[in-house]
Amino acid sequence: MNQHTAPSEYMALLDALKQHVITSRYRAVLSVNRELILLYHHIGCQILDRTGQ
Repeated sequence: MNQHTAPSEYMALLDALKQHVITSRYRAVLSVNRELILLYHHIGCQILDRTGQ
């Protein structure tokens, strides 16, 4: 921390960065879940097509 940064400004910056990390992780989880659902749907459709149902 340099001499120009007040402790409250530093804490506010850390809080903002933490929130950004949390938000990014949440968005990543949603994206992965979406892709897995699409994958499983595709697999299910392929199985149904091959079994004639």
